[in-house]
Amino acid sequence: MRSGYERLTVDVDLVIGLKPDNIARGLRALEAIDYHMALPVSAEDFSDSSRREKWRTEKGMVVLKFWSDLHRRTPLDVFIYEPFDFEPEYDRAVWQPISGEMPAPILAYEALLEMKRTAGRTKDLLDLEALRKLAPYR
Repeated sequence: MRSGYERLTVDVDLVIGLKPDNIARGLRALEAIDYHMALPVSAEDFSDSSRREKWRTEKGMVVLKFWSDLHRRTPLDVFIYEPFDFEPEYDRAVWQPISGEMPAPILAYEALLEMKRTAGRTKDLLDLEALRKLAPYR
């Protein structure tokens, strides 16, 4: 019997370690698979922490949306801040195949809860409520 929480999702949430060189590598990787920023901002804009903080405080922005003509059914949301302590969580992540043999780091349960809580979007708060009911340590 499989347990878990399922809901239809139309996007993938990504968290990038927000050091300028890491942002540049991440954006190049997304561009290499045909993803583009939905807003008219440059990689330099996204790399600027004060600009990202201004987007967050003045516009209530949580993520920067990315789209792709090749992957129309899978838009991406890239967090404009780190919703958890990135490096330890990256080290703790479990690598799982997401497309064929290509692996991706999957957050630990506690970090996922923290990410959903700090994002505070309606869909995240609903996810948070359902995920708490599935606590693996009960």
